[in-house]
Amino acid sequence: MKTGEIKRLQFVQQKGFGLEGFGIVADVDDKCTEVQVMLADMDEDFGVTVLPYSDLEIVSEVDVKKNLEVISKGIASFVYFIIQLNDIPELSNYHLPENEFIANIRATNEVCLYWNEESTK
Repeated sequence: MKTGEIKRLQFVQQKGFGLEGFGIVADVDDKCTEVQVMLADMDEDFGVTVLPYSDLEIVSEVDVKKNLEVISKGIASFVYFIIQLNDIPELSNYHLPENEFIANIRATNEVCLYWNEESTK
């Protein structure tokens, strides 16, 4: 884990959790007390989880790659996280391949993505 200031679009890890505590920062409140995180184990609601700033650590580049490798091998468990990740243009270096399963989810669900133009304002 790295130290430093937690910022929007960083990969973070909830202290004391495994892969289910891994996620992407969607927003940090003005007082740096709470952080909205898109967790790897998110469900079809595509929501964020609000966590205390103090409960999070910045993930090193090496650990980001390790976590994304695990996620890419467990597509069914992380499908909504993969969709969210792949829909964030700023994180294109981390986008994961989408298979037919993900294509079917995209095609059959009216997906209300958290990450859209409104969420970046």
